[in-house]
Amino acid sequence: MSRCRLRSTPISGQKCGSAAGSNQPDNVERQAHANIASHKKRSSQCYSNRTNKGIQLTEAANGTASGAAKNPGSIQVIERMMSLLDALANSPEPASLKQLAATAELHPSTAHRILAAMTQAHFVERQDVGNYRLGIRLLELGAIVKSRINLREVALPFMQELHEKIGEAINLGVRRDDEIVYLERTSSGRALVRVVYLVGGRAPLHLTSLGKLFLAVDGPQKIREYAKRTGLPGKTPHSLTTLADT
Repeated sequence: MSRCRLRSTPISGQKCGSAAGSNQPDNVERQAHANIASHKKRSSQCYSNRTNKGIQLTEAANGTASGAAKNPGSIQVIERMMSLLDALANSPEPASLKQLAATAELHPSTAHRILAAMTQAHFVERQDVGNYRLGIRLLELGAIVKSRINLREVALPFMQELHEKIGEAINLGVRRDDEIVYLERTSSGRALVRVVYLVGGRAPLHLTSLGKLFLAVDGPQKIREYAKRTGLPGKTPHSLTTLADT
């Protein structure tokens, strides 16, 4: 009986040990696979987050850079077009694509596309040799602008500023043949005695300071012709009615 127990104990222990030994690798392997799977999952999430974050930062940086490069409300292609027009205006002779691109600080391909569009609209003319100059359409638009300018509105702020500086009345007029036609005037100046011409009034050139400016530009010969033509009538005792001997 004792032998049986003695033999049975090692056998039983051996079997138990064998059972424990056979189960342990399985448990370790399963745990290892679980750890690897968990690590892969975490690594994948971390890599994905880093990638997305990098893209977002890159996009934000690009947006910030592009926003800083432009003025608020500006349109880049319009600014480039104006740069090319200014370059053409400052060039006394027709300019090449290379010259215009360098002056406007544009890539030649960009300058070429914009010049081609402006050529089609006749803002720019392209010559056979490949040089460019300002187009006839600009002259047409300039004539329209000139015809619509209100001279009084443009001149009045400057007239008022000059009046405040010198304290004298400022007159705006245009020449019509041998007379001045008054278009606008500021309030009276400091002088006590003066001849006041109302807006719309006329006066001979030699009787007004404004008219004398026009005569001074004419030169001596045309002044003599004016004097012969008009007779130099006077209006006050101080009016000039004769020409000085020359």
